Amino acid sequence: MNFLLGKLELRIIEIANNMGIEFENFTDFVISSGLKLDSASAQDLYTLASMCSLSLETQQTVLEAKSSNEIVEILQKEILSAHKNAKHCLDLFAGTGSLGLECLSRNASKVTFVDHTNDHINKINKLAGQLNYKDKCECIRADVSAWMHGNKEVFDLIFIDPPYEFKDYEILLETIALNKMLSKNGFIFLEHAARISINIPDTLKAIREKKVGEAKGQLIQWK
Repeated sequence: MNFLLGKLELRIIEIANNMGIEFENFTDFVISSGLKLDSASAQDLYTLASMCSLSLETQQTVLEAKSSNEIVEILQKEILSAHKNAKHCLDLFAGTGSLGLECLSRNASKVTFVDHTNDHINKINKLAGQLNYKDKCECIRADVSAWMHGNKEVFDLIFIDPPYEFKDYEILLETIALNKMLSKNGFIFLEHAARISINIPDTLKAIREKKVGEAKGQLIQWK
C-alpha cells in the first residue's frame, strides 16, 4: 500500500530518524515495526492521524506502540484531548463505547451512548459501572436516526461512526443542524466510506478531512 505522507507520518519519520532509524515512508515504518494492518485498521489509523496534531510525548508513544489497534486508541485519545472542554458528548452507533468512555475519563460531565444492539448497550452499562461512571452515562438502545428526531439535548462533541454500509449520513447531519444538537463551539467527528459523497448542511462546515483508501474522516463544526 502507498499512502500520501501527512503531518503525523512526517513527524513520526522525523522521530524515527532521530533515533537512528531510517524509513522511506510511514508504511515502511509500520512494516518494520511488525505491525499488521488490515484494511479497516489502516483506514482508522490514517483517518484519525489526519485529525491530530500530536505532542512529542504522544509521537513517542505511537512509536512504542505494539499494534495498529493501540495506535488507533492513542490517536482517538488525542482527538479527545484537543476537545477537552467537551462536557456533554454523544456517541452514536456506540459499539463498545470506547470513545464515549474515554470522554468521561477526560472529565466530561455526561455521555449519551446510542446503539441499536442490546449486546453493545449491556456491555457499555457493565463497563461504565466497573469504572464508576454509571451516574454520568445514559445508554440508549434505539435506532439512531429515529432517536435523533426526538432528541432535545445539546452536545459539545458528537461521534458518528456507523457501519460502512450505512447511507443516511446527510439525514443525520441535517437533523443535528435543524434540532441544534451541537453546541456553539462544538465538533462532530464523522467517519464514512469514501465512495459516498455527502452534502453537509449549509449551516455546518468541514474544517478537516482526510481520505484514506476506502474511508474518509471529517471534523465538522458550525459555520
